[in-house]
Amino acid sequence: SDLIHQLLFGYDSGHRLLSGSTSLDKSAASSALVLSDLSGQGSIPPITGYLTGYPLPSKGLYALARTWLATEMPRPGCVWTHTLLIDFSDLAAFDDLRLLSLFRRPQYPVDVSSYNTPIDISVSDELVPTTPYLSSIIDNENKVELVDHLTHLMDALYNHPDEEIFVYAGDKHIEEISVLLWLQQWPRLRRSFRFCTWSVSDRSKHSDRFDLQFVPQLTNQLSKNRNSSVFWVNLTEQSVPNPDWQDAVFDVINGNRFSALRKFIYRYGAETDGGRSSYVPLIRLYHVLEESVPFDPEKVIDAIKDVTPPIDSLMSMVMSVISNRLTGESTVSRKVVEFILNNLGILPGITDNTAFEIASLTWKFAPDKIWQLFKSQMPAERQVATAAAYILKPADLFAGINGDRDVLVAILDLNPQLAQSPEIWGAPSPIPQLVSWILSNKLISVSPDVISTMIQSENPDIPQIGFEMFGQTSIDV
Repeated sequence: SDLIHQLLFGYDSGHRLLSGSTSLDKSAASSALVLSDLSGQGSIPPITGYLTGYPLPSKGLYALARTWLATEMPRPGCVWTHTLLIDFSDLAAFDDLRLLSLFRRPQYPVDVSSYNTPIDISVSDELVPTTPYLSSIIDNENKVELVDHLTHLMDALYNHPDEEIFVYAGDKHIEEISVLLWLQQWPRLRRSFRFCTWSVSDRSKHSDRFDLQFVPQLTNQLSKNRNSSVFWVNLTEQSVPNPDWQDAVFDVINGNRFSALRKFIYRYGAETDGGRSSYVPLIRLYHVLEESVPFDPEKVIDAIKDVTPPIDSLMSMVMSVISNRLTGESTVSRKVVEFILNNLGILPGITDNTAFEIASLTWKFAPDKIWQLFKSQMPAERQVATAAAYILKPADLFAGINGDRDVLVAILDLNPQLAQSPEIWGAPSPIPQLVSWILSNKLISVSPDVISTMIQSENPDIPQIGFEMFGQTSIDV
């Protein structure tokens, strides 16, 4: 949608809603009112105001608000708050800092009527994409600092996903940092993310925990939410940024929602409710899939195991990538083979060439795992089992089936030509008896070549087996 609803809060015999282009239910209205008020006493907010972002799930809206101190009002501590309401379904459409240009501080006396209609962003001349916007406020020296700050913030946010993050930054482009971090998140994470760029007191309430709060001063007494722990970040201290975050940080700054990294986390983040805890595993998996040279399937396996709760479509994609890239590989670890076999069931189907490759690798590097395939009814496992039945030699069967009639039945069903092998009929009892029973009871057609092979095997048990299979006439012939 090209329309964004808006609300205006201010003082009128108390702090309250003054105007708005839409109505909210009781729960959403209460949250919006509380979070539009001054975020704490004892410190003066920036003259440009501060931002608060939070969801209103009962209405399917995300609220992004700017609060200014209303110094023209006679009562101390009064504020104006302009709140933008973005539909959850529209969050993905906003990919840059243009939202910041939509806020309007009211002038006293207030013309509330201008806040009674939605904002049509399709005709706004003031919307400025992220890159030019950043270039206009941040020179090259400050950009280095921005990278450093983003690195430490992302490390805190995503490596401590169960903690409230409090940040002391001084006056260092806090708004841009906060919004850029929020905009990079996939929409499902973005719509649940709570942040404030100026918190004098903890803004978390009960289960509505704020993820990120910038504070005007360092104090250990800020958090009062007993249900969560706190992680502090002091951006005014000199420290060495973690280089592992470099690509993700530059993706934040570039603000391109069509980047390969962002398309990856948007695609698979949409299917997880892991929140902030899913960010690091998804980024790590992206790197080992897209940027590791040479391709290392073991690193991919280690990375996908960290994605919890599991994402079915992601596992299916990883399985396809690993299976396809193993084509022609001469050496594969048992770990990789076992991972492929354990997850074949999630694939709707594979090519015959891939099935043959998997069967060959399994037989070469994890031969004891081959037998479980023959009892499976999963389509992909049946394909690999069919390929395996043509790879196995008769001598392999004797050692592997260990007298298991069901496995032998399955193998001969898939590859009846094995019955033409002299090794089958010349094998020790009970292999020939099992094969004859299978051919008879499974109604597998017996060619003259099979009968000839039985005779050539010189197994003393063959006459009796032949009599039971074909009758006295065949034996006389």
